[in-house]
Amino acid sequence: MKKRLSVLLSIIIVLSICAPLQSVIAAEIQRRNVGRFCNLVEEMNAEYESDSDSLEANANKNNPNAVEDRLIVETRNNVSDDTALESVSGLEYTILQYENKQDMEQAYDELREKGYSVEKDRVLSVKDNSLKNLRTTADDSSSDSDKVSDRWSYESVMSDYAKAQIEKSDAYNNEIVIGVLDSGVDYNHELFSGRISDTSFNMSASGNKNDCMDDNGHGTAVAGIIAQTTPDNVKIKPYKIIDADGYVTLSEFTAAMEVILASKDLPDIMNISLGGYLFEKNMSLETELVSRLVEKGVTVCVASGNDDLPVEYCTPADCEGAITVGAYDYTNHICSFSNYGKEIDVAAPGYNVYSVDLSSGKYYANYSGTSFACPIASAACSYILMQNPKFSPKEVQEQIKASAVYMSEDEENYYGSGMLNFPNLLVDKEYTVPTPSTVGGFYTDTQTVTFDNIPADTQLIYTLDKSIPSNSNGTIYTSPITIDNEMQLNYALIQSDKYVSDIKSQYYTVQYIADENDFEITDAGVITAYNGDKNNIIVPETIQGIIPTQLKATFDSSNITSAVLPDSVTKLVGHAFSDSEELKYVTAQGVTSTGTSFINCYSLRYLDAPKIESISQSAFENCSMMNKISFENSLKSHTNYAFKNSGLLSINLSDIKVKNQHGYMGVFESCPLINCSITGVEVLGTQYFANCHFLQELYIPDVIELGQYAIRECDFLTKIDLPNLETAIKGSFAYCYLDTLYAPKLNKIISGTYSSLGIAAGSFIRIVDLPALTSASRLLCSMYVEEIYLENLETMMADTFSNLPMLKVVYLPKVQTYYRTAVNKHENLNQLGPTEIFWIPQAELDYSVLNIPDETKLMFVPSTSRIHFDSYDTTFVISEKATDVAVGVTRQSYLDNVYPTIIAPKGSAAWSQWQYSDEDPIKYIDSNSIIEAKGAQIRTRDNGLRFGFVLDESVIGVDLSQYENLYKRINKEYGFAYSFDQSIDEQNENVNTQIRADNDDTLTAKADKRTVDGTVSTYNAVFTGIPTEYINDKISSRAYVNIDGMYFYSPVITRSYSSASNADDYVGIEEADNDIVFVHEHSFVKSVIAPKCEEKGYTLYKCAKCNESYTENYVDALGHNYKFVSADNSKLTYKCFDCDSTVTKTKSELPIFIDYVNTKVVRGNDNMYLDFNNDGYINAKDYALLNKISN
Repeated sequence: MKKRLSVLLSIIIVLSICAPLQSVIAAEIQRRNVGRFCNLVEEMNAEYESDSDSLEANANKNNPNAVEDRLIVETRNNVSDDTALESVSGLEYTILQYENKQDMEQAYDELREKGYSVEKDRVLSVKDNSLKNLRTTADDSSSDSDKVSDRWSYESVMSDYAKAQIEKSDAYNNEIVIGVLDSGVDYNHELFSGRISDTSFNMSASGNKNDCMDDNGHGTAVAGIIAQTTPDNVKIKPYKIIDADGYVTLSEFTAAMEVILASKDLPDIMNISLGGYLFEKNMSLETELVSRLVEKGVTVCVASGNDDLPVEYCTPADCEGAITVGAYDYTNHICSFSNYGKEIDVAAPGYNVYSVDLSSGKYYANYSGTSFACPIASAACSYILMQNPKFSPKEVQEQIKASAVYMSEDEENYYGSGMLNFPNLLVDKEYTVPTPSTVGGFYTDTQTVTFDNIPADTQLIYTLDKSIPSNSNGTIYTSPITIDNEMQLNYALIQSDKYVSDIKSQYYTVQYIADENDFEITDAGVITAYNGDKNNIIVPETIQGIIPTQLKATFDSSNITSAVLPDSVTKLVGHAFSDSEELKYVTAQGVTSTGTSFINCYSLRYLDAPKIESISQSAFENCSMMNKISFENSLKSHTNYAFKNSGLLSINLSDIKVKNQHGYMGVFESCPLINCSITGVEVLGTQYFANCHFLQELYIPDVIELGQYAIRECDFLTKIDLPNLETAIKGSFAYCYLDTLYAPKLNKIISGTYSSLGIAAGSFIRIVDLPALTSASRLLCSMYVEEIYLENLETMMADTFSNLPMLKVVYLPKVQTYYRTAVNKHENLNQLGPTEIFWIPQAELDYSVLNIPDETKLMFVPSTSRIHFDSYDTTFVISEKATDVAVGVTRQSYLDNVYPTIIAPKGSAAWSQWQYSDEDPIKYIDSNSIIEAKGAQIRTRDNGLRFGFVLDESVIGVDLSQYENLYKRINKEYGFAYSFDQSIDEQNENVNTQIRADNDDTLTAKADKRTVDGTVSTYNAVFTGIPTEYINDKISSRAYVNIDGMYFYSPVITRSYSSASNADDYVGIEEADNDIVFVHEHSFVKSVIAPKCEEKGYTLYKCAKCNESYTENYVDALGHNYKFVSADNSKLTYKCFDCDSTVTKTKSELPIFIDYVNTKVVRGNDNMYLDFNNDGYINAKDYALLNKISN
């Protein structure tokens, strides 16, 4: 027994030693795997961001949708995809790089169908310092802004107070590390002396390896805020993942987070002031990674974002385990740009926050955005951990929310648990603040608030303006407080300058039926003024005996928070509520029209007005908190800027009637719209949807005209349907990101103020398809476009296209003259792209301004008469029309041993351009024999004579089927040209001109049946019904394909049935058979048939083989040759001596003699009946005989 126990004890000792060792080894292996994976991701990003010529890659620095050629798959096993250019696997991820967006989208759908968790790579950014806060914009430009301290953000949360208190406590001995996941930090700045814990982390696409020096400025500003709000026992650990331009891809973010998660030395708190967008309803990868960081024990603070959007669309701000931070301004109102939703935990100052300025070298500058509210929250978390080092992230989150100053239930989506304040973070306060006699809530009359049991050695101070009460701004409670309006009461106990209780708050809503004497009203019922001091009111149904019908500037620039109007009020005229910055709710159920009624009502979030029919200019402009509105299909018209800068996310308007023929301007400009449906509107005026960055679904079926910048900077609008658009002013689609711009009826482009920029300057549009457009100048300029399809463009100017650096395909089937303009630098686009395919079948090339980039694969120009180029390896398709040909090679062609190809009819000018053919490096392909002739055979089932042909389109060096949108537009006609002429010889050098589909004397038949395998088409001509007697007759046949007017042929094959039966030189595929009825070559014999008395003469041709005949060269009948022969009882008898026919006449039936006297008898003429002596003349002798016969 003892021996067994000894052995067991030995095993336990060994395991206790080995287990930690195994854990160390496993951790080291994991770190190495992380390092390997991250290196591979960095290499992939570097390669395909710098070398890729795709639109998406080049858009990377300008658009949040940019990285759309890469997928990230979460899987324990490697995922293989043959369509991917490259893959990187590790750490339960596979990153797949594709050539273009289309391949990526197809793979995305397929992988999801297989059950994989897959995300599209995208861009996260920190670009938020150019934000405009609507509420304070006017103040910033006035003298009022001078009254706001540069350090207002720190003063409002009282961080200096908290810092001073902490430095006096034992908590100051606890070191806290705050990580800053950002663009790095300028660790040489004096503010950070002794505060930076590590400077080696850099996984961004810029800067030096193992050096976190900031090259953007954002991270330094964020770290500067932390440094100013914390004591020096709080250290800052920079993690540089943002590049100099302010971006990081999701794949790079993933790699960096995996490195951090594998680290032995995690910070206590991580500040993440960056983000992206995800409108799909699945959990984002970046949110998942942040959740894992929280699970590791790191408290994470995340900026909510700066787009006036619900946080549910923003990553990683939607992470439940992180502390999501909104931003408010120096008026204690939420910033108009701050994102909102149930995910918000707290709000902190985020406007004009004072911090370190990297770019100018100055010590401080002002920064705006939730990026700069977030580090204040991170600093606040450090105070909690200093005092409670063992708190978990969840406990820190609960504590910071509990310490916030609550703002009211209807503010929770914006402030979360409330406004951050540092005094409440300090523990061990001596007292609990007394509870007021009347707590916050909804009331219908004035309330009085009192406080009892205030400790003798303390004072209770309070504020009614949302600010944190202090000695400098608070009121010392000495008497009851009157609550006669909607207001917030913040209060606390102080002792000298020290808070001895937490700061608490109560929010009161008091609604009154307003005193009618507080209004001014006209006899017509127009309320022109409200002079009362109540801010939440119900307007009486009668005022001074008058029923109110209209409001006109009634509450302009008032402090009103809520108003209920009687149903008798039908119009809001002019500035009814404008500039009422505290207005939240309006009930106006009888109102049918508004003036500029709610402009600058920044707090307005609900309008109950179901009968509104018309909205005037700027009616809801700058109502940034109004994210939804419903008119129940009542709205029929609107005017300029109706919803500009509002917070609308979605709107549905039906049967809108626009009276202005030019449309209205800026109606939804700079709204965070996600989807919009408008019917009835035919004209969208200037900037109608400009800067609607998140617009994804836009339904405007009735629009026929777009104004300038009408759909500008709609970054997420990847598709738009414009079925009835006819006219667009230049700039209509500027700075957009569309997959396809398709407008089937667009036929008119109008010049605007910026006409030189085309219709989509600065845009990212993969495909432009405008089939109805017939002419245009400055159409597509200074933009990223890959494919252009203008099916009916006939007139092209020298400036129709310019500065299109990503252009790949040009399809202009009806253009007569094509210009390819010289380089014309504009903005950051410095070339007219590396076009791969020029498809311009009817055009004459203006080579004086044309140059061919090395990337050009194909020029299809069969109608040009001249072509002068030096080319790398382009294939030129030209016809016999090209009489002036000079195609040369580039120096690089010689170095790489690749040369151009010319496809043209053999014997044309193209084939004779080089006089010293032995030195000609160019490859020539005869278009007259580009189709392979496979020979002939007998089809056994019916003895048909089969001719076989095969066309491999790859012979031109370009697989056009890979250009899907081009390929489906190319007009192709497959067929056969043939002849039964027995004189044709397939070996004759002139045979190519004898049998051509465009010759009048050549027979043709279409090839409706083909078999297609990739680029290879097989089609057969089968001649049926050949009689036995014609088995030796020759049939000459060749295949053709007519591609947009140019014929490509096979060689001519001449076979007879008998020769084919003796030589089985082709095995045909019956599915590709096209039957043609045999017609043999006739052998006609000529016969001339003479005319007769009553029958025409003619020439007869009769086939000696089949007796088929035909006649031609008809000659009129001769007529009878009558001679007088006898007379009997006054009847005169005549006989035709050519045909023996007779005729009898009486004297009265004869012609009148005097009419023919002395005339010559003409055969078939009536005068022959008067020639009684048959001498051929009519004279006195005949007259005498006539009298004798008559007697």
